[in-house]
Amino acid sequence: MRRRPYPTLVSLPTGPLPDRSATSSGLYVDEVFAEIASLPPEEREEALAERCAGYPSIEAEVRALLHAEDEDTDGEAVAIGRGAVLGRYRLEEPLGAGATASVWKAWDTQLTSYTALKLLHADRQAEGAAALDAVLREARAASGVISDHVVRIKTAGRFEGGGPAFVEMELCAEYAPGPDGVEVLETGRTLADAELVEVDEIVRVMAEAARGVESAHRAGVLHRDLKPGNILLTPQSRRAKVTDFGLAADQVFPAPTESTPPTATVTVLLEARDGRIVGTPAFMAPEQALGHPPTRAVDVYALGATLYSLLVGEAPYIASGKHAIPALDVLAQVRKGPPPPLRSRTHVPKRLERIVAKAMARSPRDRYRTAADLARDLELWRANHVTSVDGRAPLVRPALFVLRHRALVGATSTLLTALLVFALAVAWLDLTRRSLEHAIGEERERLELAQSATTEAEHLRDVAEEERASAAADAAAAREARERALAGESQAEARSREEIALRKAAESARGAAEASRDAAEAAAEASRTERDVAVGERERAMAEARVSRESARTAEQARAEEATARREAEDELRSVRMDLVEAEGRAADLQAELARTRAALDAALSAGLEPTP
Repeated sequence: MRRRPYPTLVSLPTGPLPDRSATSSGLYVDEVFAEIASLPPEEREEALAERCAGYPSIEAEVRALLHAEDEDTDGEAVAIGRGAVLGRYRLEEPLGAGATASVWKAWDTQLTSYTALKLLHADRQAEGAAALDAVLREARAASGVISDHVVRIKTAGRFEGGGPAFVEMELCAEYAPGPDGVEVLETGRTLADAELVEVDEIVRVMAEAARGVESAHRAGVLHRDLKPGNILLTPQSRRAKVTDFGLAADQVFPAPTESTPPTATVTVLLEARDGRIVGTPAFMAPEQALGHPPTRAVDVYALGATLYSLLVGEAPYIASGKHAIPALDVLAQVRKGPPPPLRSRTHVPKRLERIVAKAMARSPRDRYRTAADLARDLELWRANHVTSVDGRAPLVRPALFVLRHRALVGATSTLLTALLVFALAVAWLDLTRRSLEHAIGEERERLELAQSATTEAEHLRDVAEEERASAAADAAAAREARERALAGESQAEARSREEIALRKAAESARGAAEASRDAAEAAAEASRTERDVAVGERERAMAEARVSRESARTAEQARAEEATARREAEDELRSVRMDLVEAEGRAADLQAELARTRAALDAALSAGLEPTP
């Protein structure tokens, strides 16, 4: 009966290690392995104990490599597929495949939980101990990184009985409600397959990825192959997790062919430097494409290129068809010059375009100094704060303040508008009041003039009455004179002349009285006309007074609306202050949790614990 393959587990250091796994005294795993492997089997145990005295972790890794080499000779290949059992793991479904390995969702029968297994391809298994050494190097590089945005490595090794070399890692999956109400495990996807539409979400995800890369850099690990396919996105919480640190340790990937896309990881041989470059041409920094030694700036450029591709929907560089091998075509473009400007391929905010341009600068000196600096600028951009690429534009800060406090600015604008409307209403009412007062004054003057004309007319009428009475008296005197003339014949002529004179005087008095009467009647008519005009003006003044009262009521309503707007603005301000206090409380809790975590780490380090082989 064939023995089921079980994994050969090794202890992984938690701190940063150089590429060749050297100790402080210059002891290298590969050198010790080569030295011990050249000895006869019966001499290896004693030589290994003597060579690795005081370095139990190095001894354990060399034993694992020797054991793997023996299995390469004696073991039997194990078929990889759905349902295959490798040790305590059962393969469930493939999650992805690369040039050197495939990743599977697997069921851990001991822990009864799902995990992720990265299995080396069959063509790499033929390399034997070298393949296992490459897997262990990748696992060592990633295991020293502690971050919420980096896929956690659990263990690594090689399955016994001809099984493949493997790396067990955290499964990027979360439970989600199923169609029948039962929770189902949903597996995350890479950014190359995920649907990211909103610019704000793209920027948030890339800021998280940059934080993860910064954690790797602090642990002394360079990724060297960042691209959308190497950044996972959790399905529910939508958090970024950097994965596949295969290039953090030296590995040989396939050379590009005509069917190799520019977004695949390849190896290109050079005539200078170290003889080859490894990476993804479409996301490779210019100095990396020229074969220069990698630095942190290489990963910063790749983060910018990944952000560029997510905003545009395709890689920064696209094969032009000038070369039979697309990967080499793109590599030549990377060496030649920058990709097309971001705004020429899509519409993005100008401030975000400047961030991408700085991250993808041709010279490493012009890029962000660290991935944390890039993450900080992306976070500041999302929060509508000034970034390091905004310069000293005078209008940027006020505009960003308005964007950050839309509710408060809106409430303040409403309040100011209400105050302005109220002020205009008060000014209009005051102007109306003054106009009415002026009209009333004019009407009073007209009324006084009418009353004066009436008084004068009455006086003229009295004078006319007096003159009429005088004329009547004169007529009576004339009659008496005529009677006396008739009585005295001797005095007839004198009396006749006197009568004629008196008659003329009476007629003159009568004409004067009639003229006075006509003048009095004309004055009375003018008085009546003035009185009618005064009554009309008084009615118009009363109508305008009614309009003034209506305007006063409108002003009262405006004052009530202003008070309501002021209360709403004060409520909004209190809400913003409460949110700020709550955010400060959460920040204090996070700082306390961080302090407890650091204390626990310090305690563990001071205890001098060493991983068990």
